[in-house]
Amino acid sequence: MRLACVERGHPLRTKLKLAVIGAVLRGRVPDIVRTMTYRPELFGGPMGAWLQSGQSPRLGDLLRDLAEGSAALVKNEARLARLEVSEMIDGVGKGTTFVVSGAVLMLLGALAVLTGIILLGGDQWLRDRYWFAALIVFVLAGGVAIWFASRGAALLSPRRLTPEETIATLKEDRAWLKRQLTSDGTSS
Repeated sequence: MRLACVERGHPLRTKLKLAVIGAVLRGRVPDIVRTMTYRPELFGGPMGAWLQSGQSPRLGDLLRDLAEGSAALVKNEARLARLEVSEMIDGVGKGTTFVVSGAVLMLLGALAVLTGIILLGGDQWLRDRYWFAALIVFVLAGGVAIWFASRGAALLSPRRLTPEETIATLKEDRAWLKRQLTSDGTSS
């Protein structure tokens, strides 16, 4: 999953560099390059500075940098996790909006079809008795609605939602543990 901050979270100068790299490669810049430019502190910043200066680091400096780097890593990982969760929540919100919009449009379409059936039945088969056609469609639609409601209620019943296999396994585990405890207590 690509995070939007890695895709679009760069400053303008870095965006220009990435655009030049993409133009040279004639394609998308590899994700590792994007990540390295987004979080350069995770890719050897302090050690690279010591190597370029020609000095060997002291143990105290190494431990201090390790502590600071660990704290920065934890902080950055928490930030990244917050960004990832917020993107997931945005996706759930958008998905829910699309599902609800689709359901509303489907309902409107179903109402239009039922209206058409009432008009067709009243005009063609029942000699302008539209009220009778509406009554027939109402009874049929009501029967289907009752069937859906009863099936849904059966699927949501507490008896069906009980994890029966887990309960049976826990009972077996309890019986096994009792046998183990009584056999260990009697054998000593």
